[in-house]
Amino acid sequence: MKRIASLILGLLATSFLFADIQVPFFGGNSGGLDFGTTFSADLNDGSTGMATSMGCDLWFEFTPYTDLGLIPRRNRLSVSLKMSNTAIYAWRGYNFNNSGVSEINDIGSRDQAKSIWFGSLIAELQYGEWWLRAAGIDPQITMNQASIKSVLDNNMQERTGDKNQYFRLPLFHSGGPYSGNGGTVSVIGRDLVHLNSREVEIYGMYSAGYNGLDFQANLKAGSWKNGEDNNKNSWVFGADMAWKPTFNTKLTFTGLYSVNYGTYTSTGLSRETLDSDEETNTTTVVVSAADDPEADASALVEQPLALGAGLEYSLPVQGFGSFRPYVGIDWVRQTEIAWGEDGDWDLEVGAGFMWLFRGPGASFKRNYSLGGMQLSGDTANRVGLGAGFNMNRDGVVNGILSFNEDPAASPIKNLGGFFQVELMNITGKEYTAPTGTVYSDFLYAFIAQIEYKATDTVMPYIFGWYVPSVNYGAAYTDENGETQYSRYAYNNYNDSPTYEKDSLTFTSKLGVKITPSAHYYFDVWYERTDQKSGDEWSTDSGLVSVKIGIKL
Repeated sequence: MKRIASLILGLLATSFLFADIQVPFFGGNSGGLDFGTTFSADLNDGSTGMATSMGCDLWFEFTPYTDLGLIPRRNRLSVSLKMSNTAIYAWRGYNFNNSGVSEINDIGSRDQAKSIWFGSLIAELQYGEWWLRAAGIDPQITMNQASIKSVLDNNMQERTGDKNQYFRLPLFHSGGPYSGNGGTVSVIGRDLVHLNSREVEIYGMYSAGYNGLDFQANLKAGSWKNGEDNNKNSWVFGADMAWKPTFNTKLTFTGLYSVNYGTYTSTGLSRETLDSDEETNTTTVVVSAADDPEADASALVEQPLALGAGLEYSLPVQGFGSFRPYVGIDWVRQTEIAWGEDGDWDLEVGAGFMWLFRGPGASFKRNYSLGGMQLSGDTANRVGLGAGFNMNRDGVVNGILSFNEDPAASPIKNLGGFFQVELMNITGKEYTAPTGTVYSDFLYAFIAQIEYKATDTVMPYIFGWYVPSVNYGAAYTDENGETQYSRYAYNNYNDSPTYEKDSLTFTSKLGVKITPSAHYYFDVWYERTDQKSGDEWSTDSGLVSVKIGIKL
């Protein structure tokens, strides 16, 4: 608390020092309290018990989502300072154990974060539509035009963590709950070819560009180290362009090239040695402490030339928002490898659509608990139906189908819910996932929930969750000293599960939530989790639970 108080006082003092910069501080703040006790009866062995949990959260916003700061003059050279969506976010929860109250979900745990959030932080010179950025978070030097998209992307990319993000997306995951750039690491390979911000490591960067109404472009240059230590003159260059030739059409282009990246380092402890082109030299790589297998630690060592292009079209659908097909391509050539060798280049093509049936701006927070599980906490996801697929040069195809709707605003009156179906290696090729694991079978996983708002206070629901794994749940040691895995894996994870076609875990729920008032509710549900390993089934008689909760 002392640190937070000192920070707040410091920011207040700064606001007085720069009193001529009009920044409306302290807007959009929120806090909440969540209390509940759940009674459960296990139909397998007849055991009964209760669990009590309490929690509080804070979103303390210094500046809202619009750019605020020193506004430039368009008709002459002037300075622009921009800071948006800047806030402190924190969550702290408690439960009871045999010795009394115990603290859970403190800093460092996977279901929350205490952090200072910067949506945007930029200092630049501007003249008309032209700009020269002295410092800023964006634009990053990356290459990515062919990603698989989902209407639940915001949930997967959440950077602050969520107070109640009990289940993890994507379902095919590995490498810890949050990746180095935010969001959970995907085994499915949403980017089969990529050079992301964890791979393009720089110490400093200049960028300049043009921001017009229908055309935007920028050039970027970054160095691996500062001027004193960048002895090999390791540099990386990037360019982006976006053009709207018509109101409904958007074209995007990306380019990237690096030179003299003979070494690569990132904060961390794990090390590996890579062979260089010269037999007498090796490259030492320090792998990111974020434990992110999507970030290739040697991505820039072979001086890649990367090009990407994307096309998105928005087709209005009378009375049902817009239909947005998209296609993208990413191509990378490792210029330090002789042309024609197997590892010298790679290609990814991605395509799909988003049907945003309540309009492009429609989104909502599914920040309520059903059946002891909450999807997105403080993260708003888009409303719509989506499908996306990608393919690399070897013919490996992955895909995601997704849907999200609020039952209170659905075109089908009072009926809503969500689903995500993840399809890995559809073509059954030999596929090396970002984790390094090799798969040769087509595997899929899904999560789905149907919600029906019967009245203003009563909402029945059905939930289903399937993964091709029997060790998806957190590991523990039983009374015989043998390793077991939690059957209730959707909210109790093992960070390194094994996926195989002859295994499955399937959880189903049927319940009803009754909310007599805005702050009081009780939830009754039946759930069961059945598993299969090879030809052997392990069935579950189920669990009946009743939760009484108060949320402020």
